[in-house]
Amino acid sequence: MLERFCEERNDVGGFLTLAQADFRRLLKFPSNLQSIELNWNESMDKSKKLEVGKFIFNNDSFTKALLKLEEDYLNPDLKYLMVDEIGKLEVQRNSGFEPKISKFIEKFKSDNKGKELIIVVRDSLLELAIKKYKLQGVTINSRPFVSMENILSGMVLAGGESRRMGKDKAIMEYHHMPQWQWTKELISPFCESVFVSSNSLDIGIKDDKKFENNGPIGGILTIYSKYPKLNLFVLGVDYPNLNLTSVTTLVDVFKLTGRSVFYINDKTDRIEPLIGIYNNELLNYVKSEFINGENSLSRILQKSEACFVRHRKSEVLKSFDYPHE
Repeated sequence: MLERFCEERNDVGGFLTLAQADFRRLLKFPSNLQSIELNWNESMDKSKKLEVGKFIFNNDSFTKALLKLEEDYLNPDLKYLMVDEIGKLEVQRNSGFEPKISKFIEKFKSDNKGKELIIVVRDSLLELAIKKYKLQGVTINSRPFVSMENILSGMVLAGGESRRMGKDKAIMEYHHMPQWQWTKELISPFCESVFVSSNSLDIGIKDDKKFENNGPIGGILTIYSKYPKLNLFVLGVDYPNLNLTSVTTLVDVFKLTGRSVFYINDKTDRIEPLIGIYNNELLNYVKSEFINGENSLSRILQKSEACFVRHRKSEVLKSFDYPHE
């Protein structure tokens, strides 16, 4: 949403952090539309390498972003300065954009030059950031900057009983990480946020009691009941062959039409209800059908006005249900 906010204006400076489909991160500068790599790679100076969990960042990129922020601060044609984002690196480890971002915030508080400073902080770090940067009394915006009409949230369905597999599918590893995590990272670049629905994982959102024991529809309606304005990109953990091209196709159709979109498996001729995008209108329809006693997503989709895309490579949509697969 922040990227769209910047695209719709010509008076925004600072920097945005953008996740790419191949899991890289870019720092984008709205004032000149240029971008730089945030990730470190082997061609770069090893002394600039900054490791944070599975991510490896280039310290020079933090420095360049801060220099651009200072430059935009002095630009009289800009009204907004974006700092996206201040995270654990800064708040808890005093690294990344620190210590210079602290000095910049203090300078801005004493002389804002007629600008507004927009600082992006995750909910879980908000209180710590307010305390660290002495931001008591600032406006906290929890609403979207732009229309939610074509904005996607993601949902990883990881709550199945996995009886045929004999173990939890969510923790199976086909790509050197648990399948729930791989699935989440696959759709994250296209979504504002990604929920994990699971009744077994500690990090998962458990089905609401009024929807439990109804399979995937229970997880979807649990999220929808909490966030009734969402469009939801739903992906089950059962599909380790799914690729970026297939995911991008669904997103492109949704962005172009605004309609719900799902694959039809060319081999089985069946709709894949756990690989698709439920727009807000369809989610409301799913809820009404559930209230009327229907808990089959496939049957609901057959009666809906969703778009259906026939996938010619059925192996990409293969659901892995047994240990030998």
